[in-house]
Amino acid sequence: MIRTERFSCSQAQAALLTRLPTPEDITKTIGLTEPEIETIVSTSGIPAGSFPIRYLGLPLNTRKLSLANCEPLLQQIKSKINSWTSKYLSFAGRQVLISTVIGGITNFWSGAFILPKECINLIDKMCNAFLWKGTLEGKYVARVAWEKVTTPRQNGGLGLRNLALWNRTSTIYELWWERNERMHQGKYRSTDSLWKRIKSMIKNKISALRPENNTAASAILQFWFSLDETS
Repeated sequence: MIRTERFSCSQAQAALLTRLPTPEDITKTIGLTEPEIETIVSTSGIPAGSFPIRYLGLPLNTRKLSLANCEPLLQQIKSKINSWTSKYLSFAGRQVLISTVIGGITNFWSGAFILPKECINLIDKMCNAFLWKGTLEGKYVARVAWEKVTTPRQNGGLGLRNLALWNRTSTIYELWWERNERMHQGKYRSTDSLWKRIKSMIKNKISALRPENNTAASAILQFWFSLDETS
């Protein structure tokens, strides 16, 4: 059981009515004070846990994502590339696998986090080596700079994804979702509805700062709520 919102005692009691707790259940919170956590734990009877944890394959932490947190992502990509090394793929075949399979793996993480620059550099390095040499072992000579490889085809590149740029873009989830709904489903949300959702996401992001810097986060929240009242 994971709790990331503010709960009153009555809410914690109501949560227990949904199902009986199991020995594997733990309560994890973000942005709550110690008395609030103690109230939830004593009311629910479910012990408190600590971060970091893994949820749906992604690391959850109260701090900024580190390179160590990204090790499962790097190992997954390395494992995929190593499994292709013995298949004697053509240059075009390797290009397709980087675009589709590696792109799909990084999409899952990019939609949830801003990846550390060191992690992005390591992924680019592995993809570059696999593209030009077909393996991660030994030295290789890239005939074209990676910056050019990730340039759109109409501009003379190979059209592979610029991971750093894609990562920044994909974290703007609500705008990306709205774009896809309009393009593929013909569905539209009003500007007010979209803006309210974006403001809610920003508040949640600010609230997540509290475990690291409660004073700064509280000040930012007060400022943001004051903007909300006047908007």
